[in-house]
Amino acid sequence: MTSRSLTLFYVLSIIILLLSTFSYQFIRSEYKFSTEYTNDSKLYPDNGIKVKGTPFKLEVNPTSKTLYVADKYSKRITFIDESTNKIVKNISLENKNFLKDVRKGVDLRPSMSIDNVANLLYFTSTDSDSVYVLDGTDGTSISSYKVNGSPFDVFVNGQIIYVITNEIGNRNSLYNGTIYTLNGFFNGMESNYTLPDTFLVSVKYNPYTQLAYLLDMGGTVYEYRSHAESMMFPIPEPIPFSNGSLSQAIDMTINPLNNMLYFVDSDKNFTYAINTTNPDPKTKKIPIKMNSSPSAIDIDPKTNMIFVTNPDTDKVSVINGTTNKIVNEISVGRNPIDVVVDPISNIAYVSNMNSHTISIINGSSLKLMGGTNFRINPSGSGIIVCNKDVQIENKDTRYNLGDSITCEAKPSNGYIFSSWSSDLILKKIEPILSFWDYIYLQLFPKHDNDVAGNDSNINKNSVVNVTVSKFGTLTANFVAQTPLIPPEFLSTIFSFAVTTVLGSWLIPPFIRWIKSKTDVRKLNSYHKKISLKHNDGKIEEKDIIYLDNLKNSISDTYANGKLNKEQYDKLLDEISDKYKEILKHEIASLDKLSESDKEIELNKLKEKIDIIYDKGKLNKEQFTNLKKEISIIYAEIYRKKIDILNDLQKVDKEKELQSIKDEMDVAYSKEKITEMHYNLLHKKLSKYEK
Repeated sequence: MTSRSLTLFYVLSIIILLLSTFSYQFIRSEYKFSTEYTNDSKLYPDNGIKVKGTPFKLEVNPTSKTLYVADKYSKRITFIDESTNKIVKNISLENKNFLKDVRKGVDLRPSMSIDNVANLLYFTSTDSDSVYVLDGTDGTSISSYKVNGSPFDVFVNGQIIYVITNEIGNRNSLYNGTIYTLNGFFNGMESNYTLPDTFLVSVKYNPYTQLAYLLDMGGTVYEYRSHAESMMFPIPEPIPFSNGSLSQAIDMTINPLNNMLYFVDSDKNFTYAINTTNPDPKTKKIPIKMNSSPSAIDIDPKTNMIFVTNPDTDKVSVINGTTNKIVNEISVGRNPIDVVVDPISNIAYVSNMNSHTISIINGSSLKLMGGTNFRINPSGSGIIVCNKDVQIENKDTRYNLGDSITCEAKPSNGYIFSSWSSDLILKKIEPILSFWDYIYLQLFPKHDNDVAGNDSNINKNSVVNVTVSKFGTLTANFVAQTPLIPPEFLSTIFSFAVTTVLGSWLIPPFIRWIKSKTDVRKLNSYHKKISLKHNDGKIEEKDIIYLDNLKNSISDTYANGKLNKEQYDKLLDEISDKYKEILKHEIASLDKLSESDKEIELNKLKEKIDIIYDKGKLNKEQFTNLKKEISIIYAEIYRKKIDILNDLQKVDKEKELQSIKDEMDVAYSKEKITEMHYNLLHKKLSKYEK
């Protein structure tokens, strides 16, 4: 071989070696081999919250974070905690003396509505003759209201309760529909009005227009201002707002933020949009063609997304309220019959009659949700780290169905990892040992089967890939570490060690000293980073990102055993103080804004504080103090609005008074103002009501 060829050979060898080294380093840092699970939520439509019987009607209290599920046949109501997805109570109304069946053989259809502020649940059923008031926490009976006809729907707005009923008419009228207005404060009936030749199917109320809306089966929408709301005599008549020529209109919803009303027709396979502020009847009703027969509808006011259930296709259609176009079709359980949206958490719940489940839809990603409850066995014997986040023991974490998360079990001192236990899909993750292993795996890929977490070949790996296929559990099992040397040999070995390696007695303390110094330097480094401020003393929005990254770094260090629990908790407290400092600075900056801009930015800031608290970045005391400061600003805004009432005429004053009252009720229900401020503002308002 010539010298030129030899030189070329050496150069090529060096290039290949360098490429291998750099490629290997990149792969080690960016990639661990696993049979990566690419998933679609459509594979898991039935894996929602399991409930007894046949779930039908849904209602949610976003303030108390409680979901209510009414069974179609058994008069059972299931109480579900939204934060944990756990059933906390089942109450059977058939076992209570107050519910009396008066119409045997009718199509059973329960209906519910919740008073968010008073936490009162109003329940009725088509085979009854009354509306029943239950405690929203424990389901105990409080009172009832008797009505005529078969109750079809109920809706509550503060102290005013609307109930629609239907009964067989005379020879010239097949059905007569009646709207009842009940007063919860006086615990009695205010008024009722009967519409002949009408079968009413839904009633809703818009607090901003202060009008109730009625929907009949033919698709006619009525405006209705009750005697209780208007103080008019005689009792106001419902006014046809949008005439219909349909045969099976069944449900409706309203977005109070833009006054848009939507209802579904299960016979014509349409959803209709109506602008309730548009005076032109020719342009009021906008048809939206559905792919199948819809059964129920609800809206997320924040995102303006409308959710429509389709029992025939086992899907939920999502309509963009801005464009009135279907943007997604989400496969859920079998025979989805009803949907309700939590406007605070932006989560939609769907009742699946034939699957006996409640599906959960993420209103932001428009995907089905599952969850994982992380457990340690025995408790305190280790931690679970998933996607670099240390998971809190026995806490449920929600994910989109089909998401894959990488979890590692890390034992505490004195324990070693034993196995995983799970009812979710686990996959083994194998680290790549070299660049050539990576090339080999690309040429000859492995094909491990997907199995549940109790397979012996997978659950022995401390690092696994978890596919979220439902609401399940992931348990890391640890065992106490047994001594490597039996106790009976310790004395012999100790004697040998003393006589042969006497000089090594200084080494362990020295190693411990070095380690303690390293840990202290690491701890001091974090203290310094947390206390870091800009030279001009200002706090900026980007500091939140900085703190997020720092918090993740501290969690990694703790997970790797380089910080003890006390140090870890102290650092998290310091970071929480920084989050609080940033948020207090943002609250103080609101004083520079105009009144209109202040309220808009205050709403955004309130939502930001809720999100930061939900992610565990603030402790409860800090969160409570920030909420009090927010409440003070909201209260000041409402005080100024109330003071303006002095300058208004009587008619305008009454209208603005009711508007302010409704705004305050909504703000209190969304925890924007504290109970103390809410009561003080109402006391101030009461002076103008006299």
